[in-house]
Amino acid sequence: MQVGIKNPLATPAAARRFLEQGAFGPTPSEALHVQTVGLQGWLTEQFALPQTSNYSGLPVAQSGLPARFIVNAVTNQDQLRQRVAFALSQIFVTSLGKLTFNGNMIGFQNMLLADSFVNYRQTMEDVTLSAAMGNYLDMANNAAANPATGSVANENYARELMQLFSTGPNMLNQDGTLKLDAHGLPIPTYSQFTITEFARVFTGWAYPPPPGQALRWNAYPSAGTMVPFNAYHDFGAKTLLNGYVSPAGATPLQDVRNALDNIFNHPNVGPFVATQMIQHLVKSNPSPAYVSRVAAVFNNNGKGVRGDMKAVVTAVLLDTEARANDQGGKDQPGDGHLQEPALFVAGMIRAFGGQANDQNYYENDLPYMGQDIFNSPSVFNYYTPSYDVPGAGLMGGEFQIYTPNNAIVRANEVKSLMFSPSLSPIQTYGPGTSVDLSPFVALASTPSTLVDALDLTLTHGTMPAAMKAQVVAAVNAAGGRSNLFLVQTAAYVILSSGYYNVWH
Repeated sequence: MQVGIKNPLATPAAARRFLEQGAFGPTPSEALHVQTVGLQGWLTEQFALPQTSNYSGLPVAQSGLPARFIVNAVTNQDQLRQRVAFALSQIFVTSLGKLTFNGNMIGFQNMLLADSFVNYRQTMEDVTLSAAMGNYLDMANNAAANPATGSVANENYARELMQLFSTGPNMLNQDGTLKLDAHGLPIPTYSQFTITEFARVFTGWAYPPPPGQALRWNAYPSAGTMVPFNAYHDFGAKTLLNGYVSPAGATPLQDVRNALDNIFNHPNVGPFVATQMIQHLVKSNPSPAYVSRVAAVFNNNGKGVRGDMKAVVTAVLLDTEARANDQGGKDQPGDGHLQEPALFVAGMIRAFGGQANDQNYYENDLPYMGQDIFNSPSVFNYYTPSYDVPGAGLMGGEFQIYTPNNAIVRANEVKSLMFSPSLSPIQTYGPGTSVDLSPFVALASTPSTLVDALDLTLTHGTMPAAMKAQVVAAVNAAGGRSNLFLVQTAAYVILSSGYYNVWH
């Protein structure tokens, strides 16, 4: 009888760890599939999949987006697209805190899903002209300076486009480290004058009018792609990065495209994007060599194309540094990253082959864990990727929202899902979420076998021996109860542990 995968192209541990990085965690079936097709084979399949995840059909009011996010993350096949789109949403940040209504956000998030594997330059343009971003960072209804009234163009989008979406504020080496001047100080990427000039570029754009209605300046925010409004555009020449001049007389769209080309081709963009994508998918503390290798692929995909995100994502996930600890036992202090709440919730459900629908409770729970999905507190995201973990000497952005209270909330979330009132192995959390513990119940009569199975399921078979002994001890201490209770106990201990919460 054949047991496991015949001629596997990846080990069980490697397959599961890979899915922690390229998906919202492994499911039992998806892990077996990766073993069958291999890591590159899975990436090829994912790149070819049509977009199945979306936020369409939700009420335009103020609820449902976070619940749908969890449904997509748990159940949909386009896992890589979702992970990349989620990373992009934390670079190109918008927030319901200002957009207010789902209707203003849905199109933007669907766009990021559609743009996950296109060229980064295309994403920059789609984001720039999005009505959601125009609303959030004030490019919509941004008028040229008026000397008569003393008004000037709004600088908000111009500043954040460079600071947070593309180049960063300081010059970078191709390995992501700072370039320093003769005094050992960082060299600014741009000046206030540069911001002012870019602000002039992003003038003369209005919200798209409803069907059958005329274009109007200062209209109420709407969804879609912004429309040029020539009367409010600054048609003068603008001096941009590295002395490039967008010529006088350029239309609003020509000006935008000239400016985006100017930024996109800046040498900082490769290491900037490489660092961000590595941190969101693989690890908080990539080595300069890792960043340099991915930046090189951003600069040239091997076919002379700059900004090819399929090539970049492939480089991030298949790099030797990303794969170095696939079998465990080679943990380095800077490896991995703390699961942010969205990953933690989706990964916990997926690990047990669970299900979720739009009635799940996580829309209300995630804010208490520090991550109100699509309602970031600022343009700087839920957390800063470069956040220094106190006393560790390492970056760990997700730890910025991992307060003692939030840690307790996580443990309570595990309890709510794993210890439902049902005596059935099908455990539920409200009407919207369920997991099936049946495969583990028969193993509980031998605690070490049970813990071995949960180790593979939750920590890709690399749980440290000392931790495994502690989990076995916890199961033995719960002896005399039902096998289901023993499974619940072991799962709770592992899911609440620091070792599980940090994907290694």
